[in-house]
Amino acid sequence: MDGGRRTLWAVDSAGFSFNVAFLLFALLVPLDALRHHWSVATIGALAALVGVTQLPGRILSGPLVDAKGEVAVLRITFGAGLLASLLVLTIPSLLGSLIGGQLAIGLARGLFWTAGQALVGRQPGDSARHLGIFTSATKAGAMIGLASAGLVAARAGIGVGFGVSGALNAVALLLTWRIPQSGRSHRSAQLAKALAGLMPAARRPFVVANGLLSFLCAMPQALAQSIDPVYLVRLGMRPSMAALLTAVMSVGMIGAGFLGAPVIRRWGIRRTATVAGGLFTGSLGMLALTSSLWAVASAVLLGGVGAGWLNVVFLTDVTRKSPDGERGTNLGVTQIYFVVATMTAPYLAGQIARGWGFSWAWGGEGVVALIVLAAYRQIASSNRRVTSAA
Repeated sequence: MDGGRRTLWAVDSAGFSFNVAFLLFALLVPLDALRHHWSVATIGALAALVGVTQLPGRILSGPLVDAKGEVAVLRITFGAGLLASLLVLTIPSLLGSLIGGQLAIGLARGLFWTAGQALVGRQPGDSARHLGIFTSATKAGAMIGLASAGLVAARAGIGVGFGVSGALNAVALLLTWRIPQSGRSHRSAQLAKALAGLMPAARRPFVVANGLLSFLCAMPQALAQSIDPVYLVRLGMRPSMAALLTAVMSVGMIGAGFLGAPVIRRWGIRRTATVAGGLFTGSLGMLALTSSLWAVASAVLLGGVGAGWLNVVFLTDVTRKSPDGERGTNLGVTQIYFVVATMTAPYLAGQIARGWGFSWAWGGEGVVALIVLAAYRQIASSNRRVTSAA
């Protein structure tokens, strides 16, 4: 196995293991809160708490990748994931343990995506195909994490579930030693230079446009990890079945990841992004209008397909338009939009659901999605005209 294929195998495998761990952890948190009869607004706020460390993690991830290399950042990522489980299992206070765990897992999530995506995207071959397979591998892990959370909690206990999450992060950490080193310099001057590149990156039109797609991509995933299972439990579903149905989103993302490269070749970046955004917005409309089990399952699946295509689209576009020295920073800036969505989507849905009910919550999220999609199309169209004129 050559270096490129060994790297792709190791990163895809580590990403799979980390995402099982992360989504298992993410769903155990609201299930634990529900068990203690916390309100939906409190659960939404707790889910949004990951953004406190995820946001700075995403901001720093790009410069850290460009300066220190992807492997070093991945090792910090999986170490933080392991720390999250240890904090939940060792802090006596329930609130304190969940807050500590959310902060640590937020840092891990903030660092992971830019490092993994940059490493996969620069391997020889078709970047869209590599990123599509990476998306499918990570979402397969997410599906298993989501689907197993309720079962693990019911059969073995929530504490055991957090322990399994920590063990899987340890496996991901070990896999990083299978990745060949890239030979990057580790001088602090490089980090300072990379940090100085954040503001220029944030002003690049293609980075802003893809950041909005990143925001849209994050919305259904953030809801699936926080408010969706609460909604399903409130409909009378057992927590284990609610977790299983929520995992249908990952099925959609896995399929979309494998189909991402051929769809982009056929439709192009803008059309694929528009269709994907429309699928997610339509799924929110379905949730707002009906609580039928089949309709809910279909909506979750459609949201997953939309999120999967959005993921491949924005990663491919940023990767192709970024030189090696700027790729990590550009990806990191687009991921900031992702974090903002993970913070705001659950909080907004929780607050609206508390005051007016879940139908209004899904409708409110749909309005936000439409505004973001319209802003993306405007910026992408303007950037395309400027590029053509030049």
